[in-house]
Amino acid sequence: MGELFRDGRAHVIWCGAENHGPVWDMTAADGGIQVLEGWANTYGPPGQNLFSKGARQEGATWLGSVIDPSKFEMPVHISQTAKVGFRSLSESFLEGIDFDVQSRIYVLTRESGWWWLDVRLDDVPEIVYPKDGGMLGFQAYNLPLIAEYPWWSGLERTVTWVNGEKPVKLRNPGNRPAFYTAIVKGPGALQIPDGDGRLVTLPKLKPGQVLRLDTDPDHRTLVVENPAENLFKDMDPRRFRVPVARNSVFDLGGMRFVDGTAESSVTVRIDPKNRGPW
Repeated sequence: MGELFRDGRAHVIWCGAENHGPVWDMTAADGGIQVLEGWANTYGPPGQNLFSKGARQEGATWLGSVIDPSKFEMPVHISQTAKVGFRSLSESFLEGIDFDVQSRIYVLTRESGWWWLDVRLDDVPEIVYPKDGGMLGFQAYNLPLIAEYPWWSGLERTVTWVNGEKPVKLRNPGNRPAFYTAIVKGPGALQIPDGDGRLVTLPKLKPGQVLRLDTDPDHRTLVVENPAENLFKDMDPRRFRVPVARNSVFDLGGMRFVDGTAESSVTVRIDPKNRGPW
């Protein structure tokens, strides 16, 4: 990897199809692949508000929003190096961008750290220079990209609390709300806050039992091991509904185990989401 934050710039890394490589440092451009100016239109995907209207209603009632996939163009310059010719280099890079499989863009900034987005090709790459790149030894392309999951992902944040120890807190550094996941080890019934602070009581575990929890209502995951069983349907009105607020510190101080012991513990994890990498 080249010098970090040279001239204050973000560091951009491209990892090829299915995140298996090859890996290209597109800021230092030591390998002949360089990202150009003009792709900063990555802040937030388009969306649409949904409303309902009544016959005698003044205005409308907001029902929610629908977020579309994120689309943008990435301008890339490919030039031969002392060791690799243009054709071999361009084929190696462009073959790692496809309609059928995803590649990953990593962005590292001094202010906000690592963020990444999984993308695939959305259209045929546009060639910028009219002459043959093989004759020039270089060529520039505009890559039309699409990310069906539109938010940039960040490094996970985790915290572990053991029954009887001091309360803990967990930060969500993303500028999007995020539902947390957790691994709970018995014995006892854990009481843990939802994103709004409301305590939710989980099923009681026996010694040695482990419970996997995802508070996202769309994932419907509340699985206990030894033996394996999904207990989501048994939660009824006690279910989780509210994500952890964006750019916030989530206070887990209200957690406690009912009939727990020193063996009872919980590990809570947030995978932050961002509108963009900056």
